[in-house]
Amino acid sequence: MSQNTVSQNKDLFHAYQIGVIGITVMSTVPVAIKWISSDPWVIGFIRLLIATTAMYFLRPAIRQAKALSLKDYYMLAALGLCFGLHWIAYFFSIKLGTATIAVISTISAYGLFISVAGRYFLRHPIKPYHWFALLLGVIGTLLVGGEFDLNSHALIGFVLGIISGCFYGALPILHQKSTHLSGDVRTFGQFAGAFVLFIFCVPLGNWQFAEHDWIGLLYLGLVGTVLAHSLWVYAATNLPTTASGVLKYMYIPLTATISYFTLGETLTPMQIVGCVIVISGCVLGVTGERLFKS
Repeated sequence: MSQNTVSQNKDLFHAYQIGVIGITVMSTVPVAIKWISSDPWVIGFIRLLIATTAMYFLRPAIRQAKALSLKDYYMLAALGLCFGLHWIAYFFSIKLGTATIAVISTISAYGLFISVAGRYFLRHPIKPYHWFALLLGVIGTLLVGGEFDLNSHALIGFVLGIISGCFYGALPILHQKSTHLSGDVRTFGQFAGAFVLFIFCVPLGNWQFAEHDWIGLLYLGLVGTVLAHSLWVYAATNLPTTASGVLKYMYIPLTATISYFTLGETLTPMQIVGCVIVISGCVLGVTGERLFKS
């Protein structure tokens, strides 16, 4: 094995490590969103206000970035728009349903979208076991969603989670199309673009909320946004889209565990089966190449 190959393997392993840490931190976010009483418009505005301000002052590379081209600004605007729409759908999914179900629907749609779209936009190869892993994701998601009353808010939340996942799945593709920009610049552009969207939504928010909400909002802004998304941008940029798509499924068991112990959220037996099937697809997608090579 050449030295270059060893170096590439180390870089890939490091990207996986960063991705796992980022997902773990992200798993606390839907629980915090469900815990606080603020509505999605307020949560999004405050989180992005904190995140963009913190990144601007804590990351000198952003302020020292060279002049960007018009194409770069278009790319950053696309990142911000997709990220903002993802957040709007995701926050309402959590508020209307549960933190765990919102994550299941969002992450399942994310994995499906990014794996298929990555093949066409980035030319990443998809092998037969990837398709089978995605099929497991679809089956598991349908089992989870099939438990809802057709007239319930929970079903609306589930559908919004799927929409959220599609917008979220577009982000790694946009990031890999703009790797000539530093990760800090792309992350800041993603937040700033979404912040502009939420500024227009300020009149829709209810700005009377409990004092303890500030604790949750500060946590969501600094830890759940600046730290978690910076880590995930690094991982999503350096991993194949198929790998980051299935790695994202770790979000599900982590959030389910945290929400069970903090919010008392539970799943029906059929929903648990659906979760297991989705996670099985994740394991297959991540380890399939090594398994079938051997």
